[in-house]
Amino acid sequence: DEGVATLSALQRSFPDTARAALASSSEVPQDASAGDRLAAFLKRQTNVRSLAPREGDDVDAILSRTEASLLNGDLDASVAELSALPDQTAEAVEPWLADAQARLDALAALSELTAAEN
Repeated sequence: DEGVATLSALQRSFPDTARAALASSSEVPQDASAGDRLAAFLKRQTNVRSLAPREGDDVDAILSRTEASLLNGDLDASVAELSALPDQTAEAVEPWLADAQARLDALAALSELTAAEN
């Protein structure tokens, strides 16, 4: 119960983390049109996010690629994708990222231990 998070647990908890990250992002530039501002407002209110991986450097695109890597079992790639998030959004993913990094560290330590025994 108090050990390292499983890959399955990280996969299950990521959608909530992604929604929190999107809610904390303020991607609407000051010079955005009224339509863009309304679309951003509605997106934040409905927690709409991309579920398929997509190109781009906006928060939604980064999170979509992160989740795709995670669902494919590639935790390294997921963690790497999150490093591109802007600071205000990165804070929202810190708890999940800490759990993911703890799992990666544990797997690396296990690999070293196994190699040392052989």
